[in-house]
Amino acid sequence: KKDLSEETLDSFGVDITYLHKSKFDPATLPALLKVIDRKQIDILHLHGYGATTFGRVAGGMRKIPTILHEHANLTDTPWFQKIADTCLEPLTDIAIAVSASTAEFVIQARKIPAEKVKVVYLGVPLEEFSRARSRDDIAAARAELGIAPDEFAAGTVTRLHESKGNAYLVEAARLVINERPRAKFFIVGEGPLREPLEQQARALGKIQLAATNQRVDPGRYFANCLFRLATRQVGKHPLKRACLTQRMALSHRRPHALSYRICHIYQ
Repeated sequence: KKDLSEETLDSFGVDITYLHKSKFDPATLPALLKVIDRKQIDILHLHGYGATTFGRVAGGMRKIPTILHEHANLTDTPWFQKIADTCLEPLTDIAIAVSASTAEFVIQARKIPAEKVKVVYLGVPLEEFSRARSRDDIAAARAELGIAPDEFAAGTVTRLHESKGNAYLVEAARLVINERPRAKFFIVGEGPLREPLEQQARALGKIQLAATNQRVDPGRYFANCLFRLATRQVGKHPLKRACLTQRMALSHRRPHALSYRICHIYQ
C-alpha cells in the first residue's frame, strides 16, 4: 500500500526502490551496492541511523559523495552508533541539520566536525496555508468536516507514533467534552498507532481520525480548529526544535497550544 509521500514522489517520476531490510541487517550493504551499480548513483543523501551507516560504507566503497541528513536533536546516540559515526566520519562529505539545536546534536553526538555541518531549515509552503478564507469558505469547510455552527473544534496534524503523545490528546478530549459537550476533536495523520487510537477515540465518539494518505487538505483543518502540538521525544532545547505544524498554524493565524514532556533536565 502506497503512502502519500510515495504517491507524491511517484507523480514527479522519482523511482522508488525498497530494500526490505531492517536497520541492523548486514545484507543491506550488498543490496544497496547493487542498487548503486544498477542505477549508476552519483551521490547518496542519507536519512536515519541505518541509512547513514550502511550508506556511508557503500559510498566509501564506490567512492561517491555522501550527505548525512539529521532531522531531530535526540540528545544522545547508542554506544554502537557512536562507534559507527566515529569510524564513518571521514566518509561523510557534508551533514545537514534542520535547526541549530539539531546541528549541535550532529556535532556532539554524531561526531561530525562543525565545518562539515550546515543548517537548512524545513521549508513551509505558506501560500498553501496563509491565503485569506472568506466566511463562505469557512462555513463550507466546517460543513465538509461535520462541524456544526455552535461546535468548538480542536485537533492536531501529526504522526500517529508514541513519541507524539496523541493518546494524551484523546484522554484530554474526554475531559473537555465532559465539560463542553459541543466540542469536537480531529487527529490528522498516519502511523503505527492508528488502530489503537481509533479504538480509544471510538469509545469517546467525538474524535475523528483522518489519514494523510486519504489526501485530506490540512489547510481546511487549520482554518477551523484550535491546534494542539505535542511531543514526548524532546531534546536539550525542546522549545528550539523546528515545528512544521506550528509554523503552518501561525501562518494561518490559528490559536495553538504546544505541550511537551521533559525527558532530560540540565542546570
